Amino acid sequence: MSLARYRVIDLILITIVGVVSEIVGCYLINYFMPSVIPIFVASFIICYLAIMRWGVFGIIEIPIMSLATYIAITFVIQFTHLNTGKEQLVQNYWSILAFDSLNVIWVFCKGKNGELLLNSIPKRIGMMFLMYIVGSVLCSLVLTLNQQNFFVSFLRLITQQLLALLITCFVIEILHRLNAIYDVKKSILDRKKEREFETEYYNQKKKE
Repeated sequence: MSLARYRVIDLILITIVGVVSEIVGCYLINYFMPSVIPIFVASFIICYLAIMRWGVFGIIEIPIMSLATYIAITFVIQFTHLNTGKEQLVQNYWSILAFDSLNVIWVFCKGKNGELLLNSIPKRIGMMFLMYIVGSVLCSLVLTLNQQNFFVSFLRLITQQLLALLITCFVIEILHRLNAIYDVKKSILDRKKEREFETEYYNQKKKE
């Protein structure tokens, strides 16, 4: 199987898992905990996973997962007994859109040889905190166009997304422990070089 075909299949599987997790998870959380502000974490995690595995090709998950979040907010939540106003949902969507877009930063968090620069828990958590803060700032700036106070929106977003941030950090660390997050292309090329080296080594041994 070619690398391009493997990449397409892998991204399709990631997309399916992401969209189902976002929509079903949103429904279940908001059905059983109607008093809790909607939590959307699958979108950010899936974008992170795809980008870490496939670099710039993983960016395609950003519009897809943002659309999944929009569907969850527009249609799914309506079937729960959620006590949250439409304005709150719109604000949440803008925050998720901002956080998903900031995932592009992960593409540049690799060294020249493809190794992850964010190769430790403190670095990853620190970067995620920074992205949530920057995302909240961007979202608050957008909301000012709707005559909303910037500082009130910013504080509300930071408070709302705190639980989402903690869940995101926890799940991403689990994925790292399961070795699901790595540069797939680099891994395949490394294994290919190892096989070529072993073949050359055994051929040399046979000649001796």
